[in-house]
Amino acid sequence: MATLILTTTTIMRGSLVKSPDLTTARETIDIIKTTGLTNGTGSNQANEFFSDQRTLAATSENLDIQDASLSNAFADGIAFTAIKHLVVLNNSTTSTEILTVSGDGLLNVLGGTTPTIKVGPSGGFHWWSPIDGAAVVADSADVITANSGSDTITYKLVIVGLT
Repeated sequence: MATLILTTTTIMRGSLVKSPDLTTARETIDIIKTTGLTNGTGSNQANEFFSDQRTLAATSENLDIQDASLSNAFADGIAFTAIKHLVVLNNSTTSTEILTVSGDGLLNVLGGTTPTIKVGPSGGFHWWSPIDGAAVVADSADVITANSGSDTITYKLVIVGLT
């Protein structure tokens, strides 16, 4: 059995500057959030992750995150019972090439009856809930669908969670 240790750091730094006649006005943003997960199945813990770079050529794919059809780097099948992190990155740099991520596997992540994430070119989506996570329920909340529409899109997917 593998042991998981994970640290995620989100950094957003920038400023908005305006120069009226005699002064310079500046508003800054400086947010740093670090989250650490240790190995286990409790609060602030996870024990498995799936990561892959995938290419869709004008199609969609369904990823069942609970039935062990996805594998880690050691070819171990993964059957998630909860998600702690979900990362989707669209590698496309072409305008209008939008990756749509949907499916009942996002019900406990985003809520609603038809949750959808639109990830534009060179864009990304990162959701995390290190304490409680989001439950994965066999046959009713366990499929994530990625759809490239009529385009060919390469994307990266990372799912960190509990098995």
